[in-house]
Amino acid sequence: MSFSRVLFRFAKKGEARHLSHRDLMRLFERALRRAGLPARMSQGFNPHPRLSILAALAVGIEAEDEALMLDFEPPVPAPEARERLAAQLPQGIALRSAETLPEGARPRVEAAAYEAELPEGRPWAAGDVARFLASEERQRNRDVRPALRAMAIEGRRLSFELAVADSGTPNALEVLAAFLGCEPAALPPIPVRRTQVRLALAQPRHASGTAGTKCREGNEHAT
Repeated sequence: MSFSRVLFRFAKKGEARHLSHRDLMRLFERALRRAGLPARMSQGFNPHPRLSILAALAVGIEAEDEALMLDFEPPVPAPEARERLAAQLPQGIALRSAETLPEGARPRVEAAAYEAELPEGRPWAAGDVARFLASEERQRNRDVRPALRAMAIEGRRLSFELAVADSGTPNALEVLAAFLGCEPAALPPIPVRRTQVRLALAQPRHASGTAGTKCREGNEHAT
């Protein structure tokens, strides 16, 4: 093909956690220009680089394993693209890996995993998770439990994974509010980070008319 599609995995930490999704998009666009990488451009009156951050993240949440997709025309080898782009990124944004996707393939977000430090002042145990998942009480807001793939607690650390659906997915703060029994706006300051974005890669359709799906479990995930 005349262009290459590269999937980058990156972390967003420290002061960079205050960047909005729009800010992050602009940051990567500027880094691309400084790196002199031949990003494939959109069509129209105001062309811009074809780039996509696959899972928007709320301001204030750190991330260990985000996903960025970029098209290069002409093609650029993934290792070279990673090296040149990484050199132009500010402190707090770190590229973890880069891989060239098969022709015609496009990843989609399947699930996202999070960790949060629960408030001090009371002991937390696995029973708190069990009671939350089994409770028949009506949730203060929408019921987030159907979206939960997993939830566990160790000390004050609550970990959970949310399935991503076209019909809508609760965010991490909605899950925490439901678990603590309060409105999202009333949440105390809680450190939250996204530990992984899980992707499913739709394979290109072959001449036989069949298509496959391959799950990528993010083997470059940093802990």
